[in-house]
Amino acid sequence: MGATRQRLIGCFTTVFPKLAPEQVVAATLDSTHDWDSTRHFLLMQVVEEEFSLQIPEEMIGEMVSFAGFEDYLERESKVS
Repeated sequence: MGATRQRLIGCFTTVFPKLAPEQVVAATLDSTHDWDSTRHFLLMQVVEEEFSLQIPEEMIGEMVSFAGFEDYLERESKVS
């Protein structure tokens, strides 16, 4: 498992402590009971802090799953 994925799992488990790590990688806005607008905002903040970046507002709509966050982070790492 890559370092980015491991760190992102840590972000998700901080915001969604009831999820086991294997559940986190499949997490989506629709499949995660506690994923509401407040937790979404908190998750964005935790990810920004962990990865020392600012996620543009226009990306918020794409960040509705673990995979969405992971894809974004992979794209950003190639740009940086």
